[in-house]
Amino acid sequence: MPGGRNRREHSVFSFVNAFLLRPLPVRHPEEIVIIGRAGGEPASYAEFLEWKNANGVFSGLAGYSPESLTVGRGSAAEPALGEVVTSQYFETFEIRPLMGRLIQPGDDDRPFAVIGEDLWRRRFSGDPGISGREISINNTAFTVTGVAPRNFPGMLSPWSTGLWVTPAIHKDGLRDRNRGVSITAARLKPGANAAQAQAAMASLDSEWQRLHPDPEGRKRGKLLVRNSVALANSPMWGTFAAVAVLLMAVVAVVFAVACANVAGLLMARYLVRRREIAIRLSMGASRSRLIWQFLTETALLSLMGGAAGTAMAYFAGDLLAGMLPASISGGFQVLHGMDWRVLAFTLALSFMSVLLCGLLPALRFSDQNLAQPGHVRTGARKGAPRIRQILTVGQVALSVLALMIAGLFVRSMQKAQTVDLGFEPGRVLTAKIDLRDRQLTPVRRAELYRQLSERIAELPGVQKISLSDTFPLGNQRTQIVTAGELPPMEIASSSVDADYFGTMGIHLVRGRDFLPRERNCVIVNEAMARRFWANEDAIGKTILLRHGGPRQTVVGIARDGKYWSLGDAAMPFVYLPFDRVDGPNLYLLARTVPPPTAMITRVREAIQKVDGDLPLSSVRTANDQIQAWLEPAREGARLLSILGTLALALALTGVYGLLAQLVAQRTPEIAIRVALGASRRSVIGLVFRQSGLLVAAGVTLGIGGAAATTRLFASLISGVATTDLVTLAAVSVVMIVTGIVATLVPAYRAVGIEPAQVLRAE
Repeated sequence: MPGGRNRREHSVFSFVNAFLLRPLPVRHPEEIVIIGRAGGEPASYAEFLEWKNANGVFSGLAGYSPESLTVGRGSAAEPALGEVVTSQYFETFEIRPLMGRLIQPGDDDRPFAVIGEDLWRRRFSGDPGISGREISINNTAFTVTGVAPRNFPGMLSPWSTGLWVTPAIHKDGLRDRNRGVSITAARLKPGANAAQAQAAMASLDSEWQRLHPDPEGRKRGKLLVRNSVALANSPMWGTFAAVAVLLMAVVAVVFAVACANVAGLLMARYLVRRREIAIRLSMGASRSRLIWQFLTETALLSLMGGAAGTAMAYFAGDLLAGMLPASISGGFQVLHGMDWRVLAFTLALSFMSVLLCGLLPALRFSDQNLAQPGHVRTGARKGAPRIRQILTVGQVALSVLALMIAGLFVRSMQKAQTVDLGFEPGRVLTAKIDLRDRQLTPVRRAELYRQLSERIAELPGVQKISLSDTFPLGNQRTQIVTAGELPPMEIASSSVDADYFGTMGIHLVRGRDFLPRERNCVIVNEAMARRFWANEDAIGKTILLRHGGPRQTVVGIARDGKYWSLGDAAMPFVYLPFDRVDGPNLYLLARTVPPPTAMITRVREAIQKVDGDLPLSSVRTANDQIQAWLEPAREGARLLSILGTLALALALTGVYGLLAQLVAQRTPEIAIRVALGASRRSVIGLVFRQSGLLVAAGVTLGIGGAAATTRLFASLISGVATTDLVTLAAVSVVMIVTGIVATLVPAYRAVGIEPAQVLRAE
């Protein structure tokens, strides 16, 4: 009965709990706060040291940054989720080692690592002599100081950290202003609270910004001190919370549909037991005793279903974990197991299902008038069928709501597949060249890029090749731009070479491309031209970059495109020519004549010939990059579609069950109609009219409810209105077809009634 329901709600809630509710896995987590700027801007190492040394409210301060690391070399290498941590990390969180010692104050500049118990047992076979042993991490020798216990999976909950390394993993450690500390956590001193910490840090930050203004004039986000719960320390918290609320809302809709379905089935069951109920009442049983008996029966079924659902949810959780897109899971283990919150939620759900499923039928059928003539023979009160009709209409309406939500997400994903990106990705191959951890001088990096470009350009089938510091989607680089009479603005930007626009297929609507080795010029997009020079020709205008230097002349205007996500509206964007092609982290882009998938192997071989230490997994097609952006939306639409289909199936069984009961109750009436000459068509019409009224009422109510509620999550969909007519029409057609299917069997039974047999039995 409620088992399948509880399994689904339990599985989804276990992930909501893991991502948003579960406290951090440390001692006294209520004492831990997260310090960070609005928008997720990292703190520099110097800023972190100032916080650590000058505050008076924290007993410890820890900085950490998530990073994908590679353990081992060559074919024996394996990826591991790691944290780059400051020296007080384990001390602040009061973690004790399983073996050896942990990273401690004074270790910041030393190549030390702590490995997790699971990684230690799996990769190193639980070697008791692991402490002091050197291992390769990102092709650099690190000394293992100890092993962290399994009960501390790290601070990236719900992801499980495999190893922790000092800032020595990077060339300049955390002193590199561009890296900094992604997340800063602190333990409050006894008697201190988050409000006091907020006031102290605000004062400290105000003085810091006065003494150390941003060199490019950017306005820094407000410094916030927040209590830490799972992803509360992540800039993605708002998105995760919105998605979690939506998922739980759809799950609640499915739960309500299921409860209405079961309540209708219980009403039909109690109708069959009407003689038993009448006998109990006639022998002196009180109404309260009957209600208690009915609720006890329902509770027993619900608890059995809840227990079975909990067991099945344990395995279903792994299935849901497998549905998490790589852009969320990162390819690493996500901890989603059960804890007291999940079990309490399951128990509360079971109790709620008892009330929702059992209370109404119990109240209705325990109140019988034994003095009513023919009561036991004809059945329960006249209102009982009407109540079940209302329940069935409610099931259809809620199913329409669930299907509308799923349909809008599916439509949004379909729109994203056909959105105009502003460039042509079909024949483009990308390779991300990350040299940040390589001990290379700028001159050596520039030489490496030149060798890579020449080697790949020589491959048969490569038409053009280019270098850029970003890929069009996911761009987070900005410049402070001053132009005309407008105040300085922070504008998204990208540094590119002279062949970039031809390689990416970006059309210039006016002006020209960059020339080789050209300086002091920019190309802007149409949105920027409209923003700064609405009634003028932007070609020949100049802008000033806040970081100084000469004015930059606009030499071209490019088409608008997508720069951060597929749902972006047109936004100003500026392209800058490379001063020197020697950055530590660039994209190598190649336009190919054959499909780019056919070129991946040859490009990887060419990269290996130039530098065998460069990762080959970074070579992928531009379309694959785009699909990675679509993956969360795709999996979300898939999960919502499953839930919507489930609600539809429950509504189908509800309509079928009600019609089957009504046909059974009206068998004598139908027999008399047939005996008096009613045609088969009129009998079928009788059943379909009943079905049509139920479905029409449910669809009407569902569409009205969807129009009122889907606006609440409009920010999660793009390219389609929340009142999309195509989705409305599709859902309506699906519900009508479902109603027809649910009506076929009861209508067939009604047509097959033999009047003589029925009247003889009566």
